[in-house]
Amino acid sequence: MSRRFTIPVVTALCLSFIATHAPDAAAQKKVGEAAALFLFITNSARVNGMGGCALNVVNEQSPLYNPGALGLFHLDKVFSVSFPNSTDWLPQIDSDLKLKSFEISGGVSARRITSADTDYDIGIGLAYSSLKMDYGVINIADVSGNTVGTTHDIDKADYYSAGIGIEYFARLGVGVTKKKIHSNLAAFDSNENLIFANAEADAYDFGLIVDLPMANLVQRALRPDRTLPPDYEVTFTPSFAYVYANGGDSIAYIDAANASPLPRMRKIGVGGYGALAYQGATIFSLQMCWQRDRWEIGEPYKIYRQGGEWGLMDAVFFRFGSYADVAGQVSYNTFGVGLSLHGVMEWLLLTRPEIDNGILRYLATHVDFTVDYAKYGGIDTPLDETAFANLTFSF
Repeated sequence: MSRRFTIPVVTALCLSFIATHAPDAAAQKKVGEAAALFLFITNSARVNGMGGCALNVVNEQSPLYNPGALGLFHLDKVFSVSFPNSTDWLPQIDSDLKLKSFEISGGVSARRITSADTDYDIGIGLAYSSLKMDYGVINIADVSGNTVGTTHDIDKADYYSAGIGIEYFARLGVGVTKKKIHSNLAAFDSNENLIFANAEADAYDFGLIVDLPMANLVQRALRPDRTLPPDYEVTFTPSFAYVYANGGDSIAYIDAANASPLPRMRKIGVGGYGALAYQGATIFSLQMCWQRDRWEIGEPYKIYRQGGEWGLMDAVFFRFGSYADVAGQVSYNTFGVGLSLHGVMEWLLLTRPEIDNGILRYLATHVDFTVDYAKYGGIDTPLDETAFANLTFSF
């Protein structure tokens, strides 16, 4: 493969769809001024199936999108890993582009340590994550089409996250992520000489999330006698989330005097989760979320996302979502599916009590392994053929 690049072109390639979404020239200029645009991309099958709404989702990959959710996740879990996954990014443009991510976290809660049955709990979590855009091996050509060099261009960020979760009727999670950004790109300077630019920068994310469990209020409203039928339980939990992403230094490739800002964003999310359970096993669940991303570079530019997730028996999940830019000129839909081992085993033990034993009961209540898939749809852009798949494990 032969290409002739400048630094801005290389960086913009991984997020070319942003430029196609920008409703006016000012928005396009703003996007072009930023560097490390790969930080904008979400490489989670579950989140992408829900239109990219990540702030209010508490799961194994939360440190990549909202470090505030890390502490809440480890109120219930001790360890998690999102297996290294590779997404063919914009395959209609370039078959060599690979978007890769990985996450591993550990944590503990006071309730788990003391085994005390209390109304309050506090948990902490630590995580390492990575996000990388691999451009593959590239033959660099000059204006005459002659190969003048070969490079393997990569953008990468290492995430180091810490979060704390507090539960006392409501649940509050706060967290921070330190990002180490590494960029290794090739370019032509003003004299048409091929150069290799290595750049590094530090950035940080701050996030918080608030969950408000309202199960008691819902149950009181369901029946005149203010009780549910035996063995049934209804839960409803609205949530609010906020993230400030990619704050910190600018990044300079060739000339420090012309450093480019990072893609700073302020995000807010509103969500809600509801479920109906029988004997502790979830029959049906629904999670809805709405998110607004506001770019902080140049003229403010807003992106709106909304999505949902239908769950059946906590085992099978169907996801849907949509994306729209601030002018409403570009929008697309998303869809996804998921399968959870936790839900499968939970309902297997409930419907087949004869196979219940200590080992299976422990696995059903402590271990989860999920498989998720998502894809974009209804758009006429290079994103059409981009699909996402994830494997995650936690206990």
